[in-house]
Amino acid sequence: MLKRLLTYVNRYVKLIIGICISVIGLYYAFIGIDFTQLWIIIKQVDLFYGFLALFIIIFSNVVRTIRWQILAKPIDEISFKPGFSAIMIGYFGNSILPFRMGEFLRAYILAEKTSLNAPTAFGTIVIERILDFVGLSLLILLAIIAYPAKWIDQKIIIGVVVLSIGAFAFLFYFNEIKKLFPFQMDKMKYLNKNHALKIITFFSKIISGAIAIRSTNKVMLILLYTIVIWVMYYLSTYYALMSIGIALQWYQVCILIISDHICYFNSSRSCICWYVSCCSSLCANKLFCN
Repeated sequence: MLKRLLTYVNRYVKLIIGICISVIGLYYAFIGIDFTQLWIIIKQVDLFYGFLALFIIIFSNVVRTIRWQILAKPIDEISFKPGFSAIMIGYFGNSILPFRMGEFLRAYILAEKTSLNAPTAFGTIVIERILDFVGLSLLILLAIIAYPAKWIDQKIIIGVVVLSIGAFAFLFYFNEIKKLFPFQMDKMKYLNKNHALKIITFFSKIISGAIAIRSTNKVMLILLYTIVIWVMYYLSTYYALMSIGIALQWYQVCILIISDHICYFNSSRSCICWYVSCCSSLCANKLFCN
């Protein structure tokens, strides 16, 4: 009886703390905002396109969850609900935490709700991010072919190709790299063997998650889902722009997405990330809409 009472108390205490944090966060988010002007701006937004963009971006995370399930299947079955929940919480963490710590939060949440351990779960996220980078690389190459202007430097093109090939090579030769760890660590006599073993075990679990794609026979389906996710990113961005009255050509929308994601991937702190992303969006709007 006492244990059940403590469980209920703990649950409600967490709920109250969560509500308090949300209220404080909303207060600081909207402090100094002219709500009359804000309402005027909101009334000018085309809600149909706005909700359509929101629906598409949420559905893209449904597809992302299904892709994650396929990636992790050689290791363990991930049901849809904890996978989708972990993805959404991870995005939230990336928005408010520095150094993209939301990815670690996502792995921790999945480990809490499934039988996967956190390092292995993080390894599957590594695969996801490699696939996302490949998708971004394809989008850059498509934009270059369709709009060969001076908006992108040649070094970036070379970097995209090299990093894409390097990421794939690193992924598919992960197992061979894994075999080198014990050999290299044995040579380091000055290391405490127990500590070395813990390090090897930790990284081995990450590697086990990262090389799971090699154990699945659905690589083409995974790549198809990756393309679908990026098409959805394009559509959500296009309709979001339409909702505020900005009409761009398809390749201009691609360039806007590329600039935003490059800033997002390269920014170590979330506040800088969003600031630079907003600046890149404004610059693109200024470039294309004048």
